[in-house]
Formats: sequence, structure tokens, C-alpha cells
Amino acid sequence: MERETDSPAPNQSPSSPPRRSTPQSTPGSIPRPTPSPSNRPGSSPFGCKVFRVSTVTPPSRLNFEGFTPSSPEPGPAPKCTVCNAACSEQCSECLQPLHADCGRAGKCTLCARAASIAGERSAASSSLKKQAEKMLKTSRQRFPPAAVGDTVIIPVPDVDRGRGDPRNVICVVVEVTEDNLYRLGNKQGRLNTLLARSMFTVRKEKFISVEDVPDTYMALRSMATAQSLSGGQGYVRCACKTGCKPSSKCKCRGAGVLCNSKCHGSSTCSNK
Repeated sequence: MERETDSPAPNQSPSSPPRRSTPQSTPGSIPRPTPSPSNRPGSSPFGCKVFRVSTVTPPSRLNFEGFTPSSPEPGPAPKCTVCNAACSEQCSECLQPLHADCGRAGKCTLCARAASIAGERSAASSSLKKQAEKMLKTSRQRFPPAAVGDTVIIPVPDVDRGRGDPRNVICVVVEVTEDNLYRLGNKQGRLNTLLARSMFTVRKEKFISVEDVPDTYMALRSMATAQSLSGGQGYVRCACKTGCKPSSKCKCRGAGVLCNSKCHGSSTCSNK
């Protein structure tokens, strides 16, 4: 008995695979789409395999009926920071475990040391204030404050006066500032600097009045020169340590005068 074979289509070669027939839909039925490479299960439009991952509910979100969680196990008891023994008390400052017998007034070693340092600093500060008040009291007793119109005497340094000039300059107090500094002056003018109370001496006699002081300002050396009978300082003093050689920068050689007894102490000199 001969088997019936499908004869190839007229336009189909014998070697090509047979074509699949498309099922025809019956009236009233929904046509079933032919799966394409893009909508086949397990495939993607780019030819890659697609794996589906199922979501599993974590154990923490599961509800177990009748399950009672166990309480955590108690940890080791805290130990004292000094004796390293079990302790239930704490430091009053840092709240570290500490026995009352191991600390100082309820404080650990570090907190007690910090409190001691703070106390020492406070005591040192108060002692400095007391010492300053004592020094001010002694200074006020030794140098009582001067008032405007008092006659005072100002010592003149030896470099600002001549050989026969007076050692002091007589002035009067013209002004007293808020910082207890004094402005002094005489008939030649006023000093261009303020002086402290310890830099002059107050006299009981009244030699100059405030009305006799002009408004011009000058240095103490100019004031001493104005009161001098010999013309003021009039000499140069050097402090050379190389023997005042001609090649050295000696003030006396530059002024064309010889060195005197007030120059460079007892060292050797070639300008005498």
C-alpha cells in the first residue's frame, strides 16, 4: 500500500520545508496571535534569554502565630574604673562605673584632677589680683596723686643737659588724663609727652601758674636748653668699642671734637 505524500506547492522547491497552514478562525471566535520573537516567553527583542526572579517574603516580615520572642541575655556587670571589680555606682561627673570608696568625693581620678586644676587656677588668679592691689596701694602711698596747678620737678638726664646746667626742670601740672597721666609745662612751653606720677616730684611751693604756660609743645631737652645759662648740652658722647679709629663711625670724630670722660667707659681711645 502506497503512502500518500504531500506534494510540494507549485512555487515551492522540493528541498524547502513545508509551509505551515494558518488556522482559519471560525465565526464568533477570537483569533489567536502567532507568537513572535519579541513576545515569546523566555526571549527578548534582542535575542537574549529572560529569567524571571520570584520575590520571596523575608523572614522578618512573616507572621508566626503563637511565637513569643525571647528576651536578650543580660550582659556582664559594669566594672569599676579603679579597682576593676563589679560596680553599680557611677561618677558624679562623667557617669563612669566607680565605687564610692575608690573615688574622691564621688568623682573618678580624672574628674577629681580636673576639679583640682580648676581650683588651683582660680586661687592663682585671686592671688595675682591681691598682689596687684597691694602694689597699687604701695604706689599710691609713695606717689600721691597731683592736682592741676601743683608745682613739680622733673629730673633731666645727663645726655640732655650741659655741664653747668641744672639737674631738674621746674614745671606745673596742666592736665590730668583719665589714665592718671600728667601733662606738664612751664613758661617756655608744654611737654610733648605725657608723664606718669613716678616720673616727677611734687613740691609744696608755687612757682608757676597754669596761666603762664603757652600752648607750644617741645621736648624735655629743648626745655632744659631754654633754661640753660651755658647754651644747653653742647657735646657729643660716643659708645665706640673699636678705639675710635679714624676709619670707624665715631660720633665725636664726625663732630670734630675729642672724646670725654663719658664716652665708651674705660675702654681705649685714640681720639683724646
